Amino acid sequence: MKRILLGATMLALLLALPAASVSAAPAGKTTICHKGVTITVSNNALRAHYRHGDTEGACVVPTSTTATLRVLADTVPADSSKWSFVATNGSTTTYKSWTDQATPFHSGAIRITNPTAIEIDEWAGTGFDIAAYTPSVACTDNGKAMTPTTAQFYNPPVSPQRYYVYFPAKAGHAYACTFTNTRKVSTLYNVTATPTAWSCTAGTTNTTLPTASTVLWRKVGTTVQATITLSGAMANTTFNVWVEQNPGTCPPGTSTPSNPNAVTTNASGNGTATISFTPMAGAVNFWLTAWAPNMAQGLRTLATTPLP
Repeated sequence: MKRILLGATMLALLLALPAASVSAAPAGKTTICHKGVTITVSNNALRAHYRHGDTEGACVVPTSTTATLRVLADTVPADSSKWSFVATNGSTTTYKSWTDQATPFHSGAIRITNPTAIEIDEWAGTGFDIAAYTPSVACTDNGKAMTPTTAQFYNPPVSPQRYYVYFPAKAGHAYACTFTNTRKVSTLYNVTATPTAWSCTAGTTNTTLPTASTVLWRKVGTTVQATITLSGAMANTTFNVWVEQNPGTCPPGTSTPSNPNAVTTNASGNGTATISFTPMAGAVNFWLTAWAPNMAQGLRTLATTPLP
């Protein structure tokens, strides 16, 4: 009788324990599905695992009547953008949707009963614009790389504009698709001649003198952010910056910069700064020019259209 009571007491104690105390990963670690195997890794290694298709949580195994799907996404370089996704059968049946997700994003495995096709749509989250990025997607079938039937923007565009992937699906298969959204970057070219009114109507015209300096464009609500990264420019120099729009300002016959003293370089000619501007109504071309004092060095991007 004592043994029975002792066993009952131990069982009661075990049942009283929180579920997390039994199944949770140790502090600083996360359980993931790695190539079909459930493992526990350091949180510091999560981004690397997500980038090659691993997902958070234990593995979910497909069956003779079901498939599994994992949706992953990352942004290069990493930023604060958010992304939305919906997985369907390519028609009216929605398997699952996710809204305004930060990256790196991982859906975990979802089970699809009697699958025939899978379509995954991606679009930029609230306050962000997919046009500021170059999206791509890579999919696997049972851990092996596969080529989707379709991977492209909607044509004609829908609102909001989306990038999607589509492929036939079968029961017993484990599918994973990783979206990579790369922010658009413009190269800064050396300006070889002083332009009229400090500008021109088509951005730089000499593309034979590229530099290692770049401009990263990003639309945020009704404004545009331009992150200027100078590399190997004039050392220990403060550059004035003009943001130019056409039709609009180029600037309008003035030598006054739109962003004075915008970016300062160090002894290696490196420096970075982020500026913001509001697009003018009707403007279709946008570019940026940085001038050192006394026009000792000028750097200009190509005209960007449409606006990132």
